[in-house]
Amino acid sequence: MRTPHCRQCSMGYALGKGISACISDGRPIFLNLHEDRYFCLGKELESSFINLLKDETPNFSEAIAELLGLGILEHSDTCHVPVLCAPPLLAGSRLPCNHARAGSVISALVGLARMMLYLRLNGLSGSTAYLHALGREAREFTPALIEPAARIASAYARASRVFGRHDRCLLWSFALGAALRRQRLPATIVIAVSAWPFVAHAWVQLDRLVVNEDPARIRTFTPILVI
Repeated sequence: MRTPHCRQCSMGYALGKGISACISDGRPIFLNLHEDRYFCLGKELESSFINLLKDETPNFSEAIAELLGLGILEHSDTCHVPVLCAPPLLAGSRLPCNHARAGSVISALVGLARMMLYLRLNGLSGSTAYLHALGREAREFTPALIEPAARIASAYARASRVFGRHDRCLLWSFALGAALRRQRLPATIVIAVSAWPFVAHAWVQLDRLVVNEDPARIRTFTPILVI
């Protein structure tokens, strides 16, 4: 005879639609792309979630039922336990800068303005889907791609001084990542967090080269979403 919870017991669990997560300073932190927000769990749910990550054959419980009800988890036939964000390639150094022509800087300003509007109209969910779509035609990384990437990055670096950088790392990284991907350059856009005190950050990588941030600074963050 089937027990009341046999279906739940036989299935695994994955993160819910539009949910990404990581462990920073021992705490699970979540990003809800549909609601454009970061969040943590209360102590009991947090403890249950951490235990779930350690258990390859999790049993159904009230805590799991609550996480399912909140949309943080969903049933899965392919995952035993939720899969956290996989980090990008370990960054080694910064992409070298080139001289940016005035025309390229103007194009970068337009790109920043367009991405600002796109984020406003489509939120994180729509914007990340757009970046994923742009990345489908990306070439494999080779050293020959460094120079064209550097030209684009230099134009955006100059444009960001006009547009403003304070609290705009997400906008800057999304716009720069989109510009690189339109040229079929294999840019990786990273959103990351630090738990205590809570800080979110974003940057772009080209293989192991950091495009728009100091490599030493990003090592203090834990990736929560890699595009």
